[in-house]
Amino acid sequence: MHRLLACATCIASPFGDRTYNWPYLGLIVLPFAVGTVIVVVLMRVSGTSVADLRKGVIRIFHPAARQEETT
Repeated sequence: MHRLLACATCIASPFGDRTYNWPYLGLIVLPFAVGTVIVVVLMRVSGTSVADLRKGVIRIFHPAARQEETT
């Protein structure tokens, strides 16, 4: 077997140890997590439940629900 030798700089570089993906993934996910926390806090403060939110979304996007509402 051949041993692969690399200098400490190569192993410690982002492309040497392949751990550079986790920080980027964290930066991509972080805005969605912060947005979710803000929405949950605002829903708790206003007293809105997920069921109320779902009904509102269905009313907006589902055409049959809009027709029932107008008749």
